[in-house]
Amino acid sequence: MGTQPLPFEDVQNLAVRLGTDSEIIQGRCGTISAKEAGLMWVRAEAASLAIAGQSDIFIPLRIDQVLSGIQTNRDNPTELATLEADMGLEIDKIVQPLPISALDALFPHRIVAQVTPPNILALSTMDNGLETIRQRLDGLRFAIAPFAPPGAPLNKVIARTLGEQPEMPDILIVERWNVVVAGNTCPEIEARLKNVLDRLQIPSRSLPQPDIASLAQRLEHEQEWRLPKHHDIHTMGCDPISLEICKKGLLTGWQAITLGLKMPLMERSEKFWQASLRHEKGYQERPGYLVVPDEGVVVSVDLTPHTESLLEGFSRTLQYLPDSTSHQTLTADDTENFIKWRSDSLLGEVEAQVSPSLSTKV
Repeated sequence: MGTQPLPFEDVQNLAVRLGTDSEIIQGRCGTISAKEAGLMWVRAEAASLAIAGQSDIFIPLRIDQVLSGIQTNRDNPTELATLEADMGLEIDKIVQPLPISALDALFPHRIVAQVTPPNILALSTMDNGLETIRQRLDGLRFAIAPFAPPGAPLNKVIARTLGEQPEMPDILIVERWNVVVAGNTCPEIEARLKNVLDRLQIPSRSLPQPDIASLAQRLEHEQEWRLPKHHDIHTMGCDPISLEICKKGLLTGWQAITLGLKMPLMERSEKFWQASLRHEKGYQERPGYLVVPDEGVVVSVDLTPHTESLLEGFSRTLQYLPDSTSHQTLTADDTENFIKWRSDSLLGEVEAQVSPSLSTKV
């Protein structure tokens, strides 16, 4: 059964608009859901909102089963809420709903969108960022949920946060994760999202230019590496502040799930293959990209568009941090929990059949 045609053209069109705007969503990080007659239509895990107009990417779930899964602390409340599971049929092992979509069932609104604007994610990591968010969103129905790892912990934190509010919010800022906007119509969603984006604007830093000539020279005899398609990705290597942050760790949940246990930074005397091998031996993951200090970034020739888009989003998030100290990165334990969650998911199991070790090329 898997994905089915979405019966809501307005939601499908909104999905495409959100998914193709890199100021709102990076790669497959964003999602949107729509509810009707006890069902909630959510995005498939391996899909992207950007292709919602070209492919059927939505899966209908029973809302009562999703809520039951959250209440019983299931790590993935969506897996037993599909219509296949409801009818006792064999569950599709390849096309699965996005697990984080489960939290949409906690909102009574018809439509719920989860987006990942780089500036707001950056703000949520800053030392005084959450207080700034509270001040600027004053007067709106909003809430802020604290950071939690994916799966049951995150769903539990969000359920508790929503339950503590005097009235159900239309906007939820999930620290280091995303911005959740709920409404009953697509124009309502877009108006609320624009309001939040306008209120939470912060300046970005001016950045040095990458040393493309040096990188290109290094790549002349390389077959496994290339320059990234997104110019902003070079920020990670050529900008001193961004490079210092990369040395410390990742910033958000989505980045931790995809970009690896540790940022793969080259040492100055290394060749690409040496840096890649050192990283793989040290962290048991094959890097899909390498940060080259003072120059920029190179990526694997088979890096997926999703991961490259996430790298771009991470780089743009770095540009909004004023220095390398006034924010908090994820701890090593945080990142290990995220990677374990990913490897334990069905998508991770499918990938494991193809490759025996973790890769950051996905």
